Amino acid sequence: MKLYPDEPRLYRHRCHRYLTIREFDRALADCKKGAVLIEDGEDSIEPDGAPNAANIPIYTRHSTIWYHLGLAYYFTHDFENAHKTFQNGKDLHVNNDMEVSFSHWNYMTLRRLGRDQEAQATVATIPDDIVVYESQAYLQLIDLYKGKITVDELWQNTSLDGRSSAFTYGIANWYLYNGDTERAFDMMSEIAQPYDFTGYGWGAFGFVAAEADLKMRK
Repeated sequence: MKLYPDEPRLYRHRCHRYLTIREFDRALADCKKGAVLIEDGEDSIEPDGAPNAANIPIYTRHSTIWYHLGLAYYFTHDFENAHKTFQNGKDLHVNNDMEVSFSHWNYMTLRRLGRDQEAQATVATIPDDIVVYESQAYLQLIDLYKGKITVDELWQNTSLDGRSSAFTYGIANWYLYNGDTERAFDMMSEIAQPYDFTGYGWGAFGFVAAEADLKMRK
């Protein structure tokens, strides 16, 4: 960063790592800086360090900055700014995977704000036959949000191998804004087991979100 202080990619990646270690204020500062640096610039593909099965990159420089900035706001419960940021990312219309990811997080954010109709509208734009390469968990949850499947059916129909922290957190959140608070926080507690490096994954965003919600509750 000393050598290249105006390179947005550096701020994007350090923002991600600050999120991982729960330094949310520093993450916000970095991704805000990255968002300023990409203004009026051209977007480009971000090479994937762990390619998907189709070997098709889904991330771009701009979309990942908006995505991680939105998460930083979400983890600190600044839901209004999280919504605006996720919407900025969705408006890029980068590809199906990012469209689904932004729609999922935007839906959860709007539900936490009590803006249920807007939440429904943000997932209504996702076609039922959309094809994704990495956002399968989010797409399953969007089927729930759209009323295509019940929460019990979704949970029962998804194998243990498919229950990532993102998937399980989405269901816990569903219980939360539908009034089953105790069940919601019980599920979040199961996700965010202290020092669990083998289960749901300490660095996964679903784990971080569950942990942040539990801390805010206290």
